[in-house]
Amino acid sequence: MYYALDLGGTNFRISWLNSLQEIELANNIIKIKNTGSYETDSAQILKIMKAKEEKAEGIVVALPGNFNYEDMVIEQVNNLKSWIDKPFFRNLCTEFNCSVFVEKDVVVAGFGEGIHNQL
Repeated sequence: MYYALDLGGTNFRISWLNSLQEIELANNIIKIKNTGSYETDSAQILKIMKAKEEKAEGIVVALPGNFNYEDMVIEQVNNLKSWIDKPFFRNLCTEFNCSVFVEKDVVVAGFGEGIHNQL
């Protein structure tokens, strides 16, 4: 199982693939409202992911702010203030026993456009 998370200011999206050969994501997306509470939102995201699969091969996270790769925390973001300096990304690594790749949302969108020629 591979997960992709889009952490936005209004909504969060959780999508998944069973394999990297299965590229169609349209049917595998859950959208949840950003409540503004790190504790509530991170717990809900983990609950949804764990309900799909207890382990993952990899997780990609798209976010709109500045990320500290060494400490695995968001350093600055305008629309996810409660997420700054929180252990969510380290928790993903531990909970799913896999690598977590975090990048700015525009970079992830650019990769998608380059691979699939559509946004």
